[in-house]
Amino acid sequence: MKDLFNTIGVILVRGGGAILSLLVGLLIARNLGPEATGIFYVSLAVSSFSSAISRCGMINILVKYTSKELALGNFKEAYKLLNYVLCVVSCVSGLFVCFWMFFSPAISFSLFDSELYSEVLFTLSLSIFPVAILGVYSGFYNGRSWPVLAMFFLGFLGNFLFLVSLVGVSEVSIQLLASLYTVAMCVSSLFAIAGVVVLRKRENVNIHCMMCVIPGILGEAFVFWQIVLWNQVQQWSGQFIGAFYMNNAESGVLAICYSLAGVLLFIVMAIGAVYSPKFSRSETAFQMMSEFALSTLISTTLMFPVILIFAIFGEKLLSFYGNEYISGINILYILIFAQTCNVLCGPSGALLGMLGHQGILRRNTAYSVLFFILFLFALVPRYGAEGAALSTCLSIVFLNLINWFFIRNQLGFGLLSVYKRAVYIFKSKVFVVVKR
Repeated sequence: MKDLFNTIGVILVRGGGAILSLLVGLLIARNLGPEATGIFYVSLAVSSFSSAISRCGMINILVKYTSKELALGNFKEAYKLLNYVLCVVSCVSGLFVCFWMFFSPAISFSLFDSELYSEVLFTLSLSIFPVAILGVYSGFYNGRSWPVLAMFFLGFLGNFLFLVSLVGVSEVSIQLLASLYTVAMCVSSLFAIAGVVVLRKRENVNIHCMMCVIPGILGEAFVFWQIVLWNQVQQWSGQFIGAFYMNNAESGVLAICYSLAGVLLFIVMAIGAVYSPKFSRSETAFQMMSEFALSTLISTTLMFPVILIFAIFGEKLLSFYGNEYISGINILYILIFAQTCNVLCGPSGALLGMLGHQGILRRNTAYSVLFFILFLFALVPRYGAEGAALSTCLSIVFLNLINWFFIRNQLGFGLLSVYKRAVYIFKSKVFVVVKR
């Protein structure tokens, strides 16, 4: 029951963040139009990509080992590990900030021949550091089995601050948007830091700059980093490569459709946030399958109302952004189908990663990204934004298929067994409720 409440809480918080994100996108799209919206979201994709890469795969390490240390009551070791991860991520993200601050003009002119891209990318590069640090603290909260708090900092607070600042501005420009986003991320990271400071005082843990270096941690983190790298390439390549073949207006429509379809992705992220630490603590294959079955049952049940809303009111939702965005309805349907497959297959990547099979996950992700890029170059020049969406859909389906192929071989159970177990769990829960 605790897991169910945790999951619902995470989905509510993450869903609230998704709604705020959609409202932000709505304001941006209606005030700036498709062309400027495309420039802003492509630049934001660059900074988000840099922030994710600068975490060096350490977030997965933090969740995995923090949950184990806290289960043993080793509070000091958990905080020492947090300090070590913060040190590594701070150094790497700082280098990324310096790189984009110095080279964004040259890169923007050589790739897009646009001074506006250069200005926006320069400002957004300042958000790389706070976003990376925010991810570290969110991982620490999640490792402490507080996924609701982790999702609050990671997906809700920043969007809320960004939206509030955006509503208070009378005249919106693309440069101002970049500045407001950067400030919102800085304030969010400060709140996350303050939360850990309060925790340390309450738990009487005073370790200052002491660090815990687990043997082999960098090697394990490097594998996770490669997985994150491939995931980020998969997430943003549609917009990066599309920017070369599509005009800014078409890129803007694609970005809005990605944002809308991303609501379903939040369900997968919410389930992963709750169950990833539990996967790492599972002692038998049957226990792992039961945990996975429960997570898949919850995500599938919660997903269908959202899918129906998008299927019935998709065109109406796009019209809120402006009539020029209605042309993206087919793009939206393709992306919704992709995320539906993601939810139905459950957090298979999180299962492999938390059980020490990150090498398999890295290889599978690399295959799916290469598959994705090939389809991008084949479909985008001919079909534009719809080709980018179709490439995304095919790569997501392919990744889930090969993940499940290896789960069946390595752990001894398949997706059909998971759903059978999920049905059994559902019937047993219903029986208990009826008997009461």
